[in-house]
Amino acid sequence: MSHSIEYRRDVDGLRAIAVVLVIVNHLNHDWLPGGFVGVDIFFVISGYLISKIVFSKADENNFNLSEFYSARVLRLMPALYAVLLASLLSFSFILFPRDLELFSNNVISVVLYASNFFIWINYGGYFGQNANDAPLLHTWSLAVEEQFYLFWPLALLFFCRATLSDTKRLYLLAFIFFILVLVSELAVRYTIGASYYLLPSRAFEFVIGAVVVTLEKRTSPLKNRIATQFLSIVGLGLIVHSSSSGSTNFPGLNALYPTLGAAIIIFFCKSPNIVKTLLELTPIVYLGKISYSLYLWHWPIIVFVRYQSIEFTPIVIGGMLVFILLLSYLSWRFIETPFRQVSNPDYKVVFAKYLLTPSVIIVVFSFSVSSILMKSSNSEEVIEMSNAVNSFPDVLRRGCHSSLSQMVEPLNEEECSFGSKSTDINSVLLIGDSHANHFFGFVEQHAIDSGRRGIDHTLDSCPPVFDLNFGASHYKGNVCEEHNAESKAAIASSNIDFVVLASNWVIPSSQVRGSDEVEPLAFFKSKFEATLEYIVDHGAQPILFLAVPYLNSTNAKCPLRRAKFGRPDTCSFTDKRSLSFNRSLRSIAEEYGAIVIDTSFLHCERFKCQQTIEEVPLYRDKFHLNYIGSKTLGDKYLNVKGNIFSKK
Repeated sequence: MSHSIEYRRDVDGLRAIAVVLVIVNHLNHDWLPGGFVGVDIFFVISGYLISKIVFSKADENNFNLSEFYSARVLRLMPALYAVLLASLLSFSFILFPRDLELFSNNVISVVLYASNFFIWINYGGYFGQNANDAPLLHTWSLAVEEQFYLFWPLALLFFCRATLSDTKRLYLLAFIFFILVLVSELAVRYTIGASYYLLPSRAFEFVIGAVVVTLEKRTSPLKNRIATQFLSIVGLGLIVHSSSSGSTNFPGLNALYPTLGAAIIIFFCKSPNIVKTLLELTPIVYLGKISYSLYLWHWPIIVFVRYQSIEFTPIVIGGMLVFILLLSYLSWRFIETPFRQVSNPDYKVVFAKYLLTPSVIIVVFSFSVSSILMKSSNSEEVIEMSNAVNSFPDVLRRGCHSSLSQMVEPLNEEECSFGSKSTDINSVLLIGDSHANHFFGFVEQHAIDSGRRGIDHTLDSCPPVFDLNFGASHYKGNVCEEHNAESKAAIASSNIDFVVLASNWVIPSSQVRGSDEVEPLAFFKSKFEATLEYIVDHGAQPILFLAVPYLNSTNAKCPLRRAKFGRPDTCSFTDKRSLSFNRSLRSIAEEYGAIVIDTSFLHCERFKCQQTIEEVPLYRDKFHLNYIGSKTLGDKYLNVKGNIFSKK
């Protein structure tokens, strides 16, 4: 059975726009901050084409589900397998131990159509620094498409067999689209990471493609050329706007700009207009034809170069683009095209020969390569440094530190105690956001040294300020306020002698809620002062940790790259912003008798900072210490300035 439908050059042109947006964004985020919306355009195109195939065949009682899935396998998997094999052969020799382990498992998740779940769980948000080192990060979108292909044809068959009129079909699809947009917006507000990677919050982008198909069947494009020209330009304008804005609250309502833009172009470019003429230019159509291979190959090549700290000079970027285009053409010409031309495929043969067999081979190969090369391709020095960089205090203190992407844990004095084993009394309380959590190793060392026990109660993106609704949404603000209320109650009811407060301390005014007519940052300051006053009034000593310097242009893995690849990089960096902000914070804290801890002097001199102390990497990402690095700072501080819990 052929699944061919009327070919449209403009749709291939739209594919080209989508893949160029993604590639430019991946080369340099600053060039096109919102270029990642190219993926959203791909989703709309997929929803449109798949819905058109199913509707056209099902309305003629000529749709075969097994043959549809066979066609999807032949369309998507051969080129993907080639990229997986090439990536295994190249990345296995350069990745650090932990990255190699993640990469090997990611390969397996790709063949299981679950890469989006794997990346969400193991790399966190799409815009986080750790994601930049994932060679298969881009496969999350393929997993979303594959999952969509599993259920959407079944849903469309229901539409067809329900014998709905085109008008009722349109209304029902529009209603589903509206509900799914709300689901996506709620997911953005209430989750982190999951909303970006998972199908439920992306489904409306496919469904709008089905809406366009139904509109085409029910209505004809406008005959008024001026209106058609105007609306097609509006569609292109929506895409341009979204690709240049770079909002990270995505998808949700922000994803309506590129998806509506793509849908408008697909609908109105059935008639002649200036956007259609642009999209049908031969070079643009050609890029659209090889867009799938372009998407598959571009990211591993970019990561391969970036991972080795090779500077992205114009010559390097030009060389990468030439190589990406060449590989993509060869992939399209000799892999994609032959498999797409297979006629009347037997689904049993397709699934056994082109899905199951290569998947098993790749899984076995992935296990073999990673187990053999995990240690042989890395020196003991690199392995030790990798272990340090990947010692995550949030993982170590899971249940005591909470992420807004998971269930927020209540304060648990028994499970979250740390420090000396010579006492049962918790006299230290560590509170704040992920920056408080990354100081856990430091505080733990000092608690043990002073014979004290403590408890930690920290939450991502939640500064330790009582009676403050703070967060990117009302939900997150409420969670933060309730979390801090538990800490406040513990100070009043427990034998707490020291309250350690730590945070990012760079406060976006838009996240300070309930300030009414008071300027947000002034309101935050008043609440912070009230928090310090509350702690002192209840007989506890506040200890304020200032923010560590942020890595700006450098990377937390710089010391590893220097050790493995022999790069001459000193891994030094400058961050006057954090150090300057800390000065103003210090003056407020000292007014209330707080002990102020600034660890920057241990690895900084005159704003120039080092990422290591005695070859121990301090950071796990641009903003956070790793656990071993935090302990190292704690030990050094003990030797230089003494114990922070000896001054009460």
